[in-house]
Formats: sequence, C-alpha cells, structure tokens
Amino acid sequence: MSGIIPLRLTQIKWEGKADQTRYVTLLFEHVNQDLRSFAVVDTTTYKGREIEGEEEERGATAAHVVIQVPPESALNLGKYRCVIEVVSPITRTSIERFFSRQIRRKIVEDGGWIFPVTEVRRRKPPVTKEYKYTPLLQLVADVGSKFSGSLTDQRILTGMVFTKRKERQTIGRGTDVVHEDVVAEVGFKATATAPDDPGASVLADVEYRVSAQQGPADPAERQTWLTSVRGHFEERGYETKLYFRHAVGGPTLGGEIHPAIAGAADLLICPREVISFATPPKQWRSQIDAETVEKMKVILQKDTLWERAE
Repeated sequence: MSGIIPLRLTQIKWEGKADQTRYVTLLFEHVNQDLRSFAVVDTTTYKGREIEGEEEERGATAAHVVIQVPPESALNLGKYRCVIEVVSPITRTSIERFFSRQIRRKIVEDGGWIFPVTEVRRRKPPVTKEYKYTPLLQLVADVGSKFSGSLTDQRILTGMVFTKRKERQTIGRGTDVVHEDVVAEVGFKATATAPDDPGASVLADVEYRVSAQQGPADPAERQTWLTSVRGHFEERGYETKLYFRHAVGGPTLGGEIHPAIAGAADLLICPREVISFATPPKQWRSQIDAETVEKMKVILQKDTLWERAE
C-alpha cells in the first residue's frame, strides 16, 4: 500500500431542506494493511492468545465528519463549520487529501472547470475570455485572536500569513494589482499571481507573510502586537493562517509524517469539545451512528464555540 492512502468514504448522508440549515454526515474508514491480528489476555488466569483475521481481513477504524451547510438562499462564502470525530489514525490531513483527490477527479471528468472574465478595451467592444481554474480545499482550525509568546498547550506562534483576492481592472493597458497599504515598519512581503495577459480583468492573490520574531520580546507586548496586526488585516477582508512551533520545540510540522504525529498535532492545534456516551464508542462502525451524529450537531449549533476570542 506504499504511496496509497488507505482511506475510503463508506457512507454519506444529507439532512435538512433546501430552505433550512443542512447537515452532511460522512463516515470515513481507515484500513491498516499491517494489522491482521491482536492479542487478548484473560484477566482471571492471565493466559493470553492472539486473535487473527481471515486471509484478506485487516484492522480498521472509522470516524464521523459532520458539516453544517447554509440554506440555498443564504449567502454562501464556501466556508463551513466542520466537526471531526477523533479516531486515530484518521486525521485532518488525510481527510483533506481525500477530498482534494475527488475534486481533481471530478474536474478531469468534466473536462476542466472555467470562469468567464470580461476584458474592457479602449475604443473596442468588451471581450469575454474563459480561464481554467482548480478550487483549493483547506481544513482550517481557528484558534482565536488572542495570542501569547507561549500558549497554555506549549505552542509558540512563529508566523502569520494574510491573503486576499482583489479584482484587477484595466482599460487598454496593464494595471498594478490593487491592494491596501500596510504599516511600513512591520516589514511585510507581498506577492501576486495573475494570468500573463495584461489586458484582462482578473482576480489576483495578494499575500503578506509576517514573522512573529518581528514583534516585541516582552510576552504581554507581543500579544498586543500580534492581535493588532491580525485585526489590521482581517478588518480589510484578508484571510489568516497561523503557523506554530510544536510542543517539543521543533519546527512547524510538514512533509510526510507519521499519522500518529499528525493526529497529535490536530489535538494540539484544533479546538476540542468532549461528548459523552451511554456506552464506550466503538473504533469502527459499518454504518453512521445516529447518537454520535446528534451530539456532533449540537457542537455545530453552538455559535459561541465558533466565535473568536475578543
């Protein structure tokens, strides 16, 4: 199974009417190709034995993902509340990669996705051109707007990235990407990407990267500085990504890492809520569990859990 993600979507369920808030429940299954048997011990005699599966049977785990989708008539910005059941080794990264592959497969089947752009030219009629695009899917954990040099769970903020899509308009000549001015002493670096055609009206991405090392050394002053920088950009419509140094003092996690480490990183970075059950939850299920889904919906419905700290 080298190079193949042993993750599959076993069941999907939609709930709610088109004019109401809807919920999508997904049941993901992870198959461990290396796990075919496990040991059990009799607690009275302390005699043990190994239970082994059939020739093609392997160990498996399953996790629910519940997503809240706005009504069809409501403003849809493409951002949804999402709750993931913590079951190792199913992680946010594996789920995000699964969806990204499915999106790419759908794009190939459709022959590519395009969006029209009307080019306005001097003394000439407008011309509409079509540009190919690929959507970007990200599972983002919002940790709030208050920071300190060392957080309660041993995370240290190392940097922030602010991005914004702005319209670039031109009449007969090329025009620089329009973006807001920023505080000069912070030392931001801006980059923009756009098609090579200087006569087209396109959407350009503007990105600013801010290193936490630029802030004051004092923890209290650093917290105020970080909050003010984030507020400055978010008030102007920029999206925020946060990068942390993990608990053991190493750099931000990246590249190919063990699923257990990725799962531990999720627990450190993501907001967590605990739900209780009448009986211990199972590590694997063949069907969507109604009790688990209902308790996950309660989390999605609590607006206070999704509001950033002031």
